[in-house]
Amino acid sequence: MNDKYELVKEMSIKDTDGTRLYRIRALRDIYTNHGIGEIVHKGDLGGFVQNENNLSIYSEAWAFDDSIIRDNAILRGRATIHRGSMLCGNALVGNEATIKGSYICGNATVVGHSVLIDSMVSENAVVGGFTELFKAKVLGNASVFNTQQLVSVSIDDCIGRMYKVNEERDVSKYLMIPECNMFRIMALRDIDNFYRPIKKGEYGGLISSSANLSQSGECWIFDNSIVSQNATVQDNAAVAGNSEVLGNSVICEHAFVKDSIIYNRAFIGGGSKVENCKIGRFVRILGDTTLKGRAENALEIFSKTKNVLTMLNNGDIYYLKQDDRAFVKNF
Repeated sequence: MNDKYELVKEMSIKDTDGTRLYRIRALRDIYTNHGIGEIVHKGDLGGFVQNENNLSIYSEAWAFDDSIIRDNAILRGRATIHRGSMLCGNALVGNEATIKGSYICGNATVVGHSVLIDSMVSENAVVGGFTELFKAKVLGNASVFNTQQLVSVSIDDCIGRMYKVNEERDVSKYLMIPECNMFRIMALRDIDNFYRPIKKGEYGGLISSSANLSQSGECWIFDNSIVSQNATVQDNAAVAGNSEVLGNSVICEHAFVKDSIIYNRAFIGGGSKVENCKIGRFVRILGDTTLKGRAENALEIFSKTKNVLTMLNNGDIYYLKQDDRAFVKNF
């Protein structure tokens, strides 16, 4: 039951392609990412959505002004969009992101504490962390996660994270020790990861570069897990067992991955738990989803096309059995 907002049918409009959009009205007070300064009061009008799947009814996310969310786009967490911003296609905006006068489309993902002003994120791009974009474009397969400000630039298919020239990286969290053409990580401080606390001096898994594991947050790579190529582990996420995370995959927020292979453009966040699975291509797993395959026959989930498949909970996705593997049916 949606006790957060209602669709005001008499205040609907048609987009340029004829898609019907409905103004939203708050049914309760909503506390967005800016706290007191951004309280939405019961009865306040918001932006426009195509249907209730566009704006989470379980979180404090809100669309202000004449902003639009349509198609399969989703706004969740405590994220907000303002000043005529548009989310369309398979776009996902979550956590405490703030979007002003910007266009998020295609398979784009914007999370973390990102702030976007008069910018565009499209195609398969991912923006997160504390990134600030002003009159900028992030396109293609670009992944931008570092704390930085990007002004009037266009980033397309960048490799790994974007770093400022001559940036001094914080190395107070872990040390990289060469091992078999990779690096074994060793904690330089106590790390309060939700899966298991790490003591200073304790060894972790393997990475191929410092871009694979954030120096900030409480995230960690455990056991003999490997994170390589352009993949990144952020926030308080945990990768354990004999997992392998590669490609341009992102593991963030409170996600837990164990004995699994995460590859290509997979995105796992929220409080998701993934064990004995193979997840790849354009699949996003969020919320409190739990996926667990059999040790002898891992559950395999991937998109057969370049359309993003988003899983918010176990009821949002349908499985088709074929050759003892589970494939995802687009919904």
